[in-house]
Amino acid sequence: MSKLQNKNKDKKKILIHVDSNGHANLDSLPLRYCFNFTTNETLELRDCETWEKNQHKKNDGSFEIRFLVDAVFTKPDGKPDHGRFVLADHGRKHLNLVTVWKNDQEAEEKLSFYLKDIRKEGNITTEELIRLHDFYKNDEANTVSGLIASLIKIAEEGTKAAEEREAKVTEIAKRHLNEKHKLEDKLEEVEKVNEKQREEIMRLTKTHPNYDGSDVDISIVGKLKRVTKRKRKKSSGDVVNCVFLEFEEDHFPERKMDEIFDLDNAIYEKAQS
Repeated sequence: MSKLQNKNKDKKKILIHVDSNGHANLDSLPLRYCFNFTTNETLELRDCETWEKNQHKKNDGSFEIRFLVDAVFTKPDGKPDHGRFVLADHGRKHLNLVTVWKNDQEAEEKLSFYLKDIRKEGNITTEELIRLHDFYKNDEANTVSGLIASLIKIAEEGTKAAEEREAKVTEIAKRHLNEKHKLEDKLEEVEKVNEKQREEIMRLTKTHPNYDGSDVDISIVGKLKRVTKRKRKKSSGDVVNCVFLEFEEDHFPERKMDEIFDLDNAIYEKAQS
């Protein structure tokens, strides 16, 4: 037995090393305790009992001494929990956490092997294992078959939720489309009314006794900035007095009205006011 193993054996309180890239951190802690570490960490175990010793054959054919320890620890959220911890000496300051579980050892060992395999194959992620924690806590995902059933259940619920979201989005889209069509119908009605009003304004302007045959334009509504009287030269060469309207909106061109259409200055004075 190494000095480290001998030093820790039978202690009631120890620190253990958690490798951020190890199976325990990527599989066991997420599923069984709903957390994992992003960096290498140390974890304190309290009320350590059992210290069951066994010899484990590794994949390369070599052997290492492992300890099975029952202990209590505090999770990152501050809540205490317990488990059966498998520890081994990997040459660090503290014993290394190999894996940890809560329930039947044989079933949990098979589950650990399965978790490690499917995660390495890319068929499940650490984040997904964290989401499976509630199923493990409720004894639904504490065996290989239970985990598979839980994954199927989540997939079915996800499909159902996606279908419900899609139906809701479709309903909202249809409602907005109907509202858009109603608005377009109203705008079309308003446009027809406006067109009739424009035609009437054009007719009245062109039938005015002082109408000189020049082009008539209908302006959209703008906010007046300035009203002035100036002269302008007509296409015939005649110079006439005009009322000029400047608007605050930059995209509105300056408008003009020959004084012949406002002999009593009524329009000019109203614009000035």
